[in-house]
Amino acid sequence: MKKHNHLMILATALALHLAQGSLSAAGKPNIIFMLSDDQGWNGLSVAMHPDIPSSKGANFHTPNLEKFASQGMRFSAAYAPAPVCSPTRISLQTGKSPAALKWTKAAPPEQGRKLTEPANIKDLSSNETTVAEVLRSAGYATAHYGKWHIRGGGPGNHGYDEHDGDTGNEQAFKFTDPNPVDIFGMAERAEKFMGKNKQARKPFYIQLSWNALHAQGNALKTTKAKYEHLKGNDSKQFEVAPITEDLDTGVGRVLDSIDRLGLADSTIVIYTSV
Repeated sequence: MKKHNHLMILATALALHLAQGSLSAAGKPNIIFMLSDDQGWNGLSVAMHPDIPSSKGANFHTPNLEKFASQGMRFSAAYAPAPVCSPTRISLQTGKSPAALKWTKAAPPEQGRKLTEPANIKDLSSNETTVAEVLRSAGYATAHYGKWHIRGGGPGNHGYDEHDGDTGNEQAFKFTDPNPVDIFGMAERAEKFMGKNKQARKPFYIQLSWNALHAQGNALKTTKAKYEHLKGNDSKQFEVAPITEDLDTGVGRVLDSIDRLGLADSTIVIYTSV
């Protein structure tokens, strides 16, 4: 669901209220923030706008996200901090604009232009306060699984108790069938983290920064077989649709875990893309 980052603003505002002690310990909701990669506004079988038929993809099959969308709110006119990955990611962590953070693009600076490019500091500074640090100070257990891609020493240096390290795009290519781009591994780690903190009676914040839709060829063989009819007719959809369905399956596993652990009434779930 491309560029729905007003959702994270709501989560950040909630974090500030928690840090200020405006909610009791018993009233602190769990928060799960899911961030997919390279997924367009019409990249699901969910219509992102009820009056715009083209706001969903005809060749995508995402039943779990369809169900999820029917149970919650869709933000159809929100904007991302930036049109590319890492500047958006660092903005979501800090609540600051990419311009303020001096990280506005992903590509290297271009030489020989009349306009001198601004400084581009591709590193999350230890001087910045992240949403995880704010929530941890409010008593939350915090975890980040999947793609980090904003350096700064990795999630562990920025408020996350558990994490997969200082990962980037390379992370996606390491995982193939039966765990395409670590989708199912991430879902499993999230469930364990939820279960552990439920037992400890501690609220939690989990960011699932899915590696998908990178390494599209790593989708499950059984999923790819469903889309053979697109081969030759729409080669791009043939590549993207299987990994999109696998991602939807992973999202479904996380949502099922929330229900299975009895956390549905105390957990806020946010899904967006970059």
